[in-house]
Amino acid sequence: MEDNTGNYSNTKEKSIVEETIPETNEWYVIQTMSGKEDILIRYIEEYVDSSVVKECFIPKRERKKKIDGKWRVITEKLFRGYIFVVTGEPVGLFFALKQIPMLSKLLSDGEYTFEKLNNKEVDFISRIGSGRPDHISKISKVEFDEYSEGDEVVYIEGDLKSFEGQIKRFDKHRRVAVVETELFGRKTEVYLEFEFLRKK
Repeated sequence: MEDNTGNYSNTKEKSIVEETIPETNEWYVIQTMSGKEDILIRYIEEYVDSSVVKECFIPKRERKKKIDGKWRVITEKLFRGYIFVVTGEPVGLFFALKQIPMLSKLLSDGEYTFEKLNNKEVDFISRIGSGRPDHISKISKVEFDEYSEGDEVVYIEGDLKSFEGQIKRFDKHRRVAVVETELFGRKTEVYLEFEFLRKK
């Protein structure tokens, strides 16, 4: 957080500097203002050396939306206000971020958050998009038991299948599966699109 001199406080800086640089790449999350995620990524790509940042991305999902009377597939951000960075040099990245112009205006509430993801969080984020470089969850297909009054699933096809054990419920009207996970220190619900699998 900035003090009245325009400098960042030492609290989080100290914790980052004291970390041992990992031998392998680690995943971090940076919280920014909702709607400013793409801008922050552009700044990072411009001002931070590619040897420091291995990857910088925003997980997204596909969904169908009616535009001008036609159904079209669009992409939406899954976690508004967050970007994910993969680095093997967190200390170098931390100080490189401080050199980015307008950074404080892009951060959520002016707070400098640069937090490491744990293994479970990394696993969850990496499964979005089934490990593809675009990190976009494609629309899956789900077959329900037509004789059941509930949401008994017969078969899941597509990206949603890897989250099968974490599906909290299905919203058949909106055609989204609600996936629950622990993320950012709290329980988080993620909505992934599906369509009905038609029997041949």
